[in-house]
Amino acid sequence: RYTRRGGLDINPLRTSHPMPPPRNVRTARQ
Repeated sequence: RYTRRGGLDINPLRTSHPMPPPRNVRTARQ
């Protein structure tokens, strides 16, 4: 999923995690 809703769907690997913090995903993108 490459949806930009919260940035969680942008990374399928991150979605595999139990509950990845949306702020962390945003920081990883920068």
